[in-house]
Amino acid sequence: MKLLPNRTQITQSLLLVVFMLIYIGLSLAAATTISASPQQITPPTNLGIMDLIERILNLVAPIIVLVFMAVIMYGGFVRMTAAGDPDKEKQSSQILLAGVVGFVIIALAPVIVNLLGRIIGTGSLVQ
Repeated sequence: MKLLPNRTQITQSLLLVVFMLIYIGLSLAAATTISASPQQITPPTNLGIMDLIERILNLVAPIIVLVFMAVIMYGGFVRMTAAGDPDKEKQSSQILLAGVVGFVIIALAPVIVNLLGRIIGTGSLVQ
């Protein structure tokens, strides 16, 4: 029975802590932007397609962060309950990797869209 964690387990634990701190920071930042009074909220008038997309992205972004954190916590839970089972440890590593890769792809999507827009000559598509 192993009492000390190996290097991979320590690295994954530290990675989980870093992502939890990032999540807390993002949550605090989102909380400060959501605290608008009813007088500040104005009904949409003559929304263009880009304004509509921006509003939808602003609504979906916190949900994406919550899903990411749920995946990371689930991967950590699978890791903690693996009890030394190599199959469960491999499964948890795959879950954590999939969560991180998915979040990176979603986070870089506006950059990729802007880059493609500049390449094909339509300019910046997403602010």
